[in-house]
Amino acid sequence: MSERALWQRRLGRRGALALGGAAAFAAACGGGGTGPAAGGAGAPGTPQARLGTPTTKQPKPGGSLTIRITADPPNWSPFTASTYTAATANMAYNKLLKLKVSPEIDPADVVLEPDLAEKMPETPDELTFIFTLRPNVKFHDVPPANGRLMTAEDVKAAIDAYRSDSRSAFRADYSSIDSVEAVDARTVRVKLKEPYVPLLGISAGQYGWRIFPKEMLEGDDLKTKAVGTGPFILESYAPSSKATYRRNPNYFKSGLPYLDSLTVAIIPQDASALSAFQTGQVHVITQVDCTNAQQLKNQKRDARYQQTFDNHPGGYIAVDTSRPPFNDARVRQALSMAFNRKAESDALMCGEGRPDQLIPTGAFKKALPINQLGEAAKFWDYNPAEAKKLLAAAGYPEGFEVPLNYTPQYGQQHVSSAERAIADFAVVGIRVKPQAIQYNEWISQVYRPPFNFTGILWGPSRYYTDPDPYVWYWLHPDPKQGISNQSRVNDPALLPLLEKQRRTLDEAERLKVIGEIQKIVAAQQYYIGRNTGNAYAFWEGWLEGWSARLVYDFPQVEQAWDSRR
Repeated sequence: MSERALWQRRLGRRGALALGGAAAFAAACGGGGTGPAAGGAGAPGTPQARLGTPTTKQPKPGGSLTIRITADPPNWSPFTASTYTAATANMAYNKLLKLKVSPEIDPADVVLEPDLAEKMPETPDELTFIFTLRPNVKFHDVPPANGRLMTAEDVKAAIDAYRSDSRSAFRADYSSIDSVEAVDARTVRVKLKEPYVPLLGISAGQYGWRIFPKEMLEGDDLKTKAVGTGPFILESYAPSSKATYRRNPNYFKSGLPYLDSLTVAIIPQDASALSAFQTGQVHVITQVDCTNAQQLKNQKRDARYQQTFDNHPGGYIAVDTSRPPFNDARVRQALSMAFNRKAESDALMCGEGRPDQLIPTGAFKKALPINQLGEAAKFWDYNPAEAKKLLAAAGYPEGFEVPLNYTPQYGQQHVSSAERAIADFAVVGIRVKPQAIQYNEWISQVYRPPFNFTGILWGPSRYYTDPDPYVWYWLHPDPKQGISNQSRVNDPALLPLLEKQRRTLDEAERLKVIGEIQKIVAAQQYYIGRNTGNAYAFWEGWLEGWSARLVYDFPQVEQAWDSRR
């Protein structure tokens, strides 16, 4: 197969899976499906959008942009698996490959294109990727790099660190890499131990290979600085307030970015953020629930918006299966049948929520739907009477008390979802005591190893550029691999399937393996799916070059511009 044919193969809509042959690794193989509807309410299941009429103006430099997030980053290290680190630090970095951003691309589609790489990698075989780097790329003109040229040695050092540095939360993603070689100043060769289908898609995602100067590996620079090759240079950070950036005058993409400055405003309360958007203090706001979205549509009619159909305010319920009561599958099944998904949908999702599972269908449409999970599909039914029978059979006829752990920094909708469910569980005798945990402790001690909680964890919405993290992170028994295995799953039937889906190059066969994983998780209810909801991204009508994405960072900033200029 020619290189041209290899990279022009297309993936299915809403997600990247393996293709046959060498193209199995090409999560970048072209576009996917149709774009969002251009207009108001569409047909059922059609994302709503008001994207405006394409401007005939040419982009002009200048202007500023303010984006809202809900919490501080725990630190600035690209080794940190945090939504808020991705949303802040990534402004300063580039990756070898990146997600393509365009209004014509569905927010959940995975379409890759070169970034620091000059072209898509050569793949002489299924275990080898050869990246040719762009010439004359410079790091930010601040310490420790002071504007020096990026070389293949920097790229090698970064990839090696992602896969082996003890500080990296992403070692599980790159354990299949055998070696990284700087062939010359502009060529990097990555060799695998075995086929690894998700490599390119994950390396380009929000937690992908953000390239930094190799000297930043010394000391704690990565935690306190964000120095890369990216379109913006970090100027200041005020915790609980904002991070500010200025345009990188030496950016390697001619004429970009257009904006002079950028601010990421940290606004925990949704009401305050909505007010800031309505008054023009904030220009981009994401994860807007359906009720507030309708208000913004009516009150700020010049704003643009796009419905992402992601899983906000959905998510999942994790439970500590290592000890009673949740070491008994019947208790987990009862918890699922006690959870009233329709009530959650009506209360928080304008009646449009859809029951979900470990692999969120809002982000990946090729997962087996719930009605194809066999007998286990019944556990998604709201059936308190059956839940009580299961609890009695497990030795809990009077129910039990249990903590429910959550973080308020995921937003009011997340909190409301947990609060509403307390009454559901009380009906069957499960008496829940909510425990709020601040985000820094949550992400370092609870959501990630050592999983320092008992009882129930109220999991957030998630998005990845490949289905692998949804199963590998949440089901692998080794904490160094299963970095999100909050339920402490240790099922010998799952491990060979987890490994097999990573190596299976044929898409249809890989889907079958993933389906087997889904069925085991459904039968055991290791994780209890809630609902996929409808979220919206809103931005100012004058902001061009912007469209919604499901990733946590904001790759759109590179090409965004102010049409008022």
